[in-house]
Amino acid sequence: MACSAIAQSAEDTEVEWITTKVQDTTIVNIYKPPPSRLVPTFLPDVPAPAMYAGDFNSHHTDWAYSSSNADGDFLAEWASIADATLLYDPKVPRTFYSARWNSTTNLDLAFAKCRNNELLPVRCILDRFPRSHHQPSLITILSLVQPVEGKDVKRWNFRKANWVGFTQQVNKAAAGLPHPRPTNLNNAHDSYCKMLLAAAKSNIPHGVCKA
Repeated sequence: MACSAIAQSAEDTEVEWITTKVQDTTIVNIYKPPPSRLVPTFLPDVPAPAMYAGDFNSHHTDWAYSSSNADGDFLAEWASIADATLLYDPKVPRTFYSARWNSTTNLDLAFAKCRNNELLPVRCILDRFPRSHHQPSLITILSLVQPVEGKDVKRWNFRKANWVGFTQQVNKAAAGLPHPRPTNLNNAHDSYCKMLLAAAKSNIPHGVCKA
């Protein structure tokens, strides 16, 4: 899967971001330090399909805060104007744990910009990183998941195999195998493989599992 970094914020800006192109999807990763404030030019405007994700440090009732602050109001307004959809499910765990206040909040957010008829990405919250107050988000962009047609796979149940019968059949059949010589190695090898497969089919339960 082709991917490359294409742009990033200037060194003197308070809100840090970097954009990465993965196939035709642009991913913008953001970090807004708590003291900084969001301004109209805080994020690049990229076309759909795109994903904005990171630590926004912004409070809003849309993502389960009891009240909204100025940054949260600004971010919600930006999402509406940019046609970016907040990926938030109140049923999943929150993304940040404050040991000081013994509470959980949603500092880490994700917004998606989709083209017409495209499915929204799916976001789930994973367990917290060691020595971190943040819980990572796993975001699956369905348009980047390319389905691959599976093949039928043969399964062998070795736990229920009749190894005594297998051994006896192999020993009996081995006596009739051609002696390997430089002039018939391929034939001898094929005969040996066929003998093992025949013994396996007779003594080891097996079947085909649909992939």
